[in-house]
Amino acid sequence: MTPQDLPPLTVVTTRDSDGVLVAVSGEIDMENAEVFRTALLAAMDDGPAALRVDMSGVAFCDSMGLKALLAARNAAVQAGAAFDIVAVSSQVEHLLDVVGLPQTLHADGANEAGGPSDTR
Repeated sequence: MTPQDLPPLTVVTTRDSDGVLVAVSGEIDMENAEVFRTALLAAMDDGPAALRVDMSGVAFCDSMGLKALLAARNAAVQAGAAFDIVAVSSQVEHLLDVVGLPQTLHADGANEAGGPSDTR
């Protein structure tokens, strides 16, 4: 699969009584990771109790996408909000496992130190 074959990035943000869900599909790479990061951080603007990220539709994610996820997680922890990746594609699951981040990315909002608080 070449980069031209990958679907474009789509980010949909919805708010509910539990917080914010950011659903992402397509590819996340160095060319559009800032769009992803901006959407994640903007989801925190209203001070939700939780930021949930659905990456089940992501076909490709590089290190810039991971950097965006970490920035969003850190922003959620600093705001006292929970952060969780609620669904992942097999590609994202593999990437998170390879770099050792699955547990690190979950935060329950009460963990002020910013370290891992729980597992998914």
